[in-house]
Amino acid sequence: MYFVTVPPRVLSGPEPFTVTRGENIEITCNITGIPPPEVMWFSAEQTITPGDRYDIITTTETTTLIIKESVVEDTTEYTLKLENPAGSDTFTVQVTVIGESQLLTIQYYELCNNISTIKS
Repeated sequence: MYFVTVPPRVLSGPEPFTVTRGENIEITCNITGIPPPEVMWFSAEQTITPGDRYDIITTTETTTLIIKESVVEDTTEYTLKLENPAGSDTFTVQVTVIGESQLLTIQYYELCNNISTIKS
Protein backbone atom coordinates (compact mmCIF):
# COMPACT_ATOMS: atom_id res chain seq x y z
CA MET A 1 0.00 0.00 0.00
CA TYR A 2 1.34 3.42 -0.98
CA PHE A 3 0.52 6.76 0.56
CA VAL A 4 0.95 9.87 -1.53
CA THR A 5 2.36 12.89 0.25
CA VAL A 6 2.77 16.34 -1.23
CA PRO A 7 4.73 19.05 0.58
CA PRO A 8 2.62 21.95 1.78
CA ARG A 9 2.77 25.18 -0.19
CA VAL A 10 1.42 28.67 0.25
CA LEU A 11 0.06 29.29 -3.24
CA SER A 12 -0.80 32.96 -2.74
CA GLY A 13 -1.23 35.60 -0.07
CA PRO A 14 -1.70 39.35 0.21
CA GLU A 15 0.85 42.06 -0.48
CA PRO A 16 1.79 44.30 2.47
CA PHE A 17 -1.23 46.41 3.44
CA THR A 18 -2.48 49.11 5.79
CA VAL A 19 -5.67 49.33 7.85
CA THR A 20 -7.10 52.04 10.08
CA ARG A 21 -7.21 51.43 13.82
CA GLY A 22 -10.45 49.69 14.79
CA GLU A 23 -10.83 47.81 11.49
CA ASN A 24 -10.47 44.05 11.40
CA ILE A 25 -7.31 42.66 9.84
CA GLU A 26 -7.92 39.68 7.55
CA ILE A 27 -5.01 37.78 6.03
CA THR A 28 -6.11 35.01 3.65
CA CYS A 29 -3.70 32.60 1.95
CA ASN A 30 -4.38 29.85 -0.57
CA ILE A 31 -2.69 26.64 0.53
CA THR A 32 -2.16 23.05 -0.58
CA GLY A 33 -0.57 19.83 0.66
CA ILE A 34 -1.29 16.11 1.13
CA PRO A 35 -2.05 15.32 3.82
CA PRO A 36 -3.55 18.73 4.63
CA PRO A 37 -0.89 20.69 6.49
CA GLU A 38 -0.93 21.83 10.07
CA VAL A 39 -1.47 25.60 10.03
CA MET A 40 0.35 27.93 12.42
CA TRP A 41 0.24 31.74 12.50
CA PHE A 42 2.89 33.92 14.16
CA SER A 43 3.22 37.59 15.05
CA ALA A 44 6.74 38.76 15.82
CA GLU A 45 7.70 35.09 16.25
CA GLN A 46 5.00 34.49 18.88
CA THR A 47 2.36 31.87 18.16
CA ILE A 48 -1.14 33.25 17.59
CA THR A 49 -3.93 31.16 19.06
CA PRO A 50 -7.66 31.74 18.55
CA GLY A 51 -9.14 33.81 21.36
CA ASP A 52 -10.85 37.09 22.15
CA ARG A 53 -9.35 39.10 19.27
CA TYR A 54 -8.02 36.32 17.05
CA ASP A 55 -9.78 33.85 14.78
CA ILE A 56 -8.15 31.33 12.46
CA ILE A 57 -10.37 29.78 9.79
CA THR A 58 -8.80 26.97 7.77
CA THR A 59 -10.11 24.73 4.98
CA THR A 60 -8.19 22.35 2.73
CA GLU A 61 -7.61 25.24 0.30
CA THR A 62 -7.36 28.42 2.40
CA THR A 63 -6.44 29.75 5.79
CA THR A 64 -7.46 33.14 7.16
CA LEU A 65 -6.14 34.96 10.20
CA ILE A 66 -8.63 37.51 11.55
CA ILE A 67 -7.59 40.11 14.11
CA LYS A 68 -10.60 41.96 15.47
CA GLU A 69 -10.63 45.69 16.22
CA SER A 70 -7.01 46.38 15.30
CA VAL A 71 -4.81 48.67 17.34
CA VAL A 72 -1.63 50.45 16.27
CA GLU A 73 0.38 47.86 18.24
CA ASP A 74 -0.85 45.20 15.79
CA THR A 75 1.58 46.69 13.24
CA THR A 76 4.08 43.92 12.50
CA GLU A 77 4.93 41.05 10.18
CA TYR A 78 2.55 38.10 10.29
CA THR A 79 3.90 34.70 9.30
CA LEU A 80 1.98 31.62 8.21
CA LYS A 81 3.77 28.29 8.63
CA LEU A 82 2.49 25.08 7.06
CA GLU A 83 3.80 21.62 8.01
CA ASN A 84 3.01 18.04 7.04
CA PRO A 85 5.14 14.84 6.88
CA ALA A 86 6.37 15.84 3.40
CA GLY A 87 7.77 19.24 4.42
CA SER A 88 6.96 22.82 5.34
CA ASP A 89 6.45 26.25 3.82
CA THR A 90 6.09 29.81 5.14
CA PHE A 91 4.58 33.11 4.02
CA THR A 92 5.11 36.52 5.65
CA VAL A 93 3.26 39.79 5.14
CA GLN A 94 3.72 43.22 6.73
CA VAL A 95 0.57 44.79 8.15
CA THR A 96 0.48 48.41 9.25
CA VAL A 97 -2.25 49.85 11.48
CA ILE A 98 -2.59 53.62 11.46
CA GLY A 99 -4.55 55.89 13.77
CA GLU A 100 -7.10 58.42 12.59
CA SER A 101 -4.66 61.34 12.82
CA GLN A 102 -2.19 59.49 10.58
CA LEU A 103 -5.00 58.78 8.09
CA LEU A 104 -5.94 62.46 7.99
CA THR A 105 -2.29 63.40 7.38
CA ILE A 106 -2.05 60.89 4.51
CA GLN A 107 -5.31 62.16 3.00
CA TYR A 108 -4.06 65.76 3.30
CA TYR A 109 -0.82 64.98 1.45
CA GLU A 110 -2.71 63.05 -1.23
CA LEU A 111 -5.04 66.03 -1.67
CA CYS A 112 -2.08 68.44 -1.92
CA ASN A 113 -0.40 66.19 -4.50
CA ASN A 114 -3.60 66.03 -6.55
CA ILE A 115 -3.96 69.82 -6.47
CA SER A 116 -0.34 70.33 -7.59
CA THR A 117 -0.85 67.77 -10.37
CA ILE A 118 -3.95 69.62 -11.57
CA LYS A 119 -2.04 72.95 -11.60
CA SER A 120 0.83 71.44 -13.64
